[in-house]
Amino acid sequence: MNHLLTDLGFNVLKPDRVICRIFSRLGLINDEDSIDQAIEVGRDMAAATGHPIRYVDIILVKYGQMGESEGEFGLKDGVCLEKNPKCSVCGVKKYCSYFTGKDKP
Repeated sequence: MNHLLTDLGFNVLKPDRVICRIFSRLGLINDEDSIDQAIEVGRDMAAATGHPIRYVDIILVKYGQMGESEGEFGLKDGVCLEKNPKCSVCGVKKYCSYFTGKDKP
């Protein structure tokens, strides 16, 4: 539903597993199941940057998703991957619970 609303231009992002993983690792939401919190964080990011929430959604997904990206992104794979993230190239690793080890037992 949120994916459709995002595509239709509503002020909502689709809080999929990629976006929720990134937000959770950065401590922006309580956990990866906090969908409503993720939507609010996406709205806050859009407001703070002045970009449409759809743009914020696309950037976050590209940052955390496997697979090659064509066009201006030119990424072979994302950065904040579920397994084997590329912490060495991440610009926000100092805030990340995965990198700092705070999310590990």
